[in-house]
Amino acid sequence: MTSEAIRFLLEDMRAYAAEAIEITGDREAAEIVEERLREHGVLRTVQIVGEAATQVLRLQPEGLEGVELREATRLRNILVHGYGKIRMNLIVSVVRDDLPRLITALDRVLGKTNT
Repeated sequence: MTSEAIRFLLEDMRAYAAEAIEITGDREAAEIVEERLREHGVLRTVQIVGEAATQVLRLQPEGLEGVELREATRLRNILVHGYGKIRMNLIVSVVRDDLPRLITALDRVLGKTNT
């Protein structure tokens, strides 16, 4: 990774992924939906992760080894373009299962060992 623009985007992805995890906490999908501002916070942070991934792929179409950029981009497209009804249980699953792995991969690429 040589581009400062890509580094900036990856750092944003990491920060917003961590924020999505924090906002979600141990709440179930139904609890998040009941708190409208929390719901918007989760959806927006996940969307930003996907948007940053989209921008990285524009700058480096081959992607980055070990970083799931295309999956983040697909989810972003669903959130932004509203392909069907957004299911919060799917979003919570992504936040809990996929974002921690994404953060680990991003830390590796960014050269961070303990953040």
